Amino acid sequence: MKIDYLYYFKELVKDMNMTQTANRLFISQQTLSNYIQRVEKYYSIKLFNRTPKLELTEAGREFLNFADSILKQNTAIKNIFTDYNEDIRGTLRFGASHVRALRLLPSILPEFGL
Repeated sequence: MKIDYLYYFKELVKDMNMTQTANRLFISQQTLSNYIQRVEKYYSIKLFNRTPKLELTEAGREFLNFADSILKQNTAIKNIFTDYNEDIRGTLRFGASHVRALRLLPSILPEFGL
């Protein structure tokens, strides 16, 4: 399953309205509906009750927790890789006496974002 499906599911939960969410995401309602149906088919579970209004099933609430977790982890790894690509990640090691470290580190560490 694609991460995009988790994103679309989570966005739909915010509005609980297929048309409104599709408009906000600049996709058609049918496209959004297809994404949700693919997720439901993939897991063989119904995530939404669709009548009279859209509401999450118990499985849908569990899936929302899963989607939140996966999307956060995806963001975290993207941030880590961005740091690597921009050469701003690594390990800095240095040695200093206790007195010098106490005196110099407070002025040096902010330059490294610490």
